[in-house]
Amino acid sequence: MLLEKTPPSLRNELSGPIQKLLTQCEALSFAPEALIGDMTEKAKLEALLADFESVLRRAIELAEV
Repeated sequence: MLLEKTPPSLRNELSGPIQKLLTQCEALSFAPEALIGDMTEKAKLEALLADFESVLRRAIELAEV
């Protein structure tokens, strides 16, 4: 897994949010349309993107310390 090579502080803080985001992206990519429901609405996709940006920004902050 990607997080195995990261510092413990980053792993502890971000492993949950990263796993949640990846699960959502997997559902959007591979689940049948009937199962993803309203996940493809523009507002929900923009919120997902904002969550990704937030997590990545925090990962960069933790890596720079």
